[in-house]
Amino acid sequence: MTAIQCACYRSHFTVAKTLIEIGGANLYHDNEKWLNCPLLIQASAENRLDIVRFLVENGYSDVNKSWSNDEDQCTAMILAASKGYTTLIEYLIEKNADVNYTCKSNRLRGSTPITIAVAQGHIDVVRLLCDADADTNVKLNDGKTLLMVAVRKKRFDVIDFFVKRSIVTIENLELAACSLVVTNSPMRHLHRAAKLLVLAIEYRTSSQTPKVCIKPNVAYEYHQECQTVEELEAIKHDHDRMWIETALVRERLLLSRNDHNLMKPLLDHGDVLVSKGEFPNVSALQLLLTCGRRWLDLDAAEQMHGCTALHVACKELQELIIVECLINAGAHIDCVNYNGETPIDCIENETIRTFLDIEKLSLLACSLLAVPAGSAVSERIFSKTGRILEVRRQQISPESLDSLIFLRNFSVVLYKLKMYY
Repeated sequence: MTAIQCACYRSHFTVAKTLIEIGGANLYHDNEKWLNCPLLIQASAENRLDIVRFLVENGYSDVNKSWSNDEDQCTAMILAASKGYTTLIEYLIEKNADVNYTCKSNRLRGSTPITIAVAQGHIDVVRLLCDADADTNVKLNDGKTLLMVAVRKKRFDVIDFFVKRSIVTIENLELAACSLVVTNSPMRHLHRAAKLLVLAIEYRTSSQTPKVCIKPNVAYEYHQECQTVEELEAIKHDHDRMWIETALVRERLLLSRNDHNLMKPLLDHGDVLVSKGEFPNVSALQLLLTCGRRWLDLDAAEQMHGCTALHVACKELQELIIVECLINAGAHIDCVNYNGETPIDCIENETIRTFLDIEKLSLLACSLLAVPAGSAVSERIFSKTGRILEVRRQQISPESLDSLIFLRNFSVVLYKLKMYY
């Protein structure tokens, strides 16, 4: 330890001043305890506000130009934030220390005073830095936000502060919870996600901000997003149900934004469903059809035989529920492959054949019996009636007129029947 360091650590500031101004003492020497650290950085790490004040107010050290001589290049503000020294932080802010200074090493790059304070859980320091306009949008090397740092470190008091200060939104909190639940999440992550979702519900209740949940659908086994704390507590030990819960949250928040982050968890879960049995299994197909419908062409044909998915389901799988899924999603039963076969022509299972026959009749009934959306059909009927009931046919009874109109249109009915059979 040098003479100037001894004098300062013993609060002999008159001696220290003499050593600096007359003896030219070097303030950048380190010691065995604080290697590569100038005196200002040592004093900050030791929470010696008296030394920091002596050096700064006499102009011997600059709070923004003194840093450690190692790869981290930490300033007094960085060290004070990491240690949670609130009084020292207040003084440094008063002296215009840079609250957004970033460490320069590869190991700590992206670490500003506020990211370090959040990671360490120093809520009072976080509050002081926010009051001093520290950048709350800063991210770490791996892209993690301040909220994600707080979530990872379980700093729930910091999270509460961020939400109440509107630094993060309730939606940010819900998405942070979703990020913890993946296909192989450990139980501790499920519990942490449940805790965050509970906080989100509580914030929504207190701020009277309701959430508009998506309708139950088959892809999520007709589950609906939890509305109460009790419902979340009941599912937090169930991995599959927690995955569904976070998938419902993601879809509610991300679908309207066309955010691509919605798809990765769904694809990962689809891989898990496929691994549970031969593909396509019902769960995986339902997930694909429900969540990926906008990107799918259900009538797309494979190149070798020109068969659609419905052809394959009818010919090779012969499982009624898979055929039903495809039909309900909008697959057409009249597509023809290279051999001139429709899906019905490929069926060997009579149950599936009966189902598709009924589906054909349903489509035919809709085609013939549906109420017309416009007046053109009615106008054509009146026009045809007018041509039949002309001056020379004034004595035709209403019954005969109906029969003539029916016979006139019967050719149209026969044509449509041939289209479907």
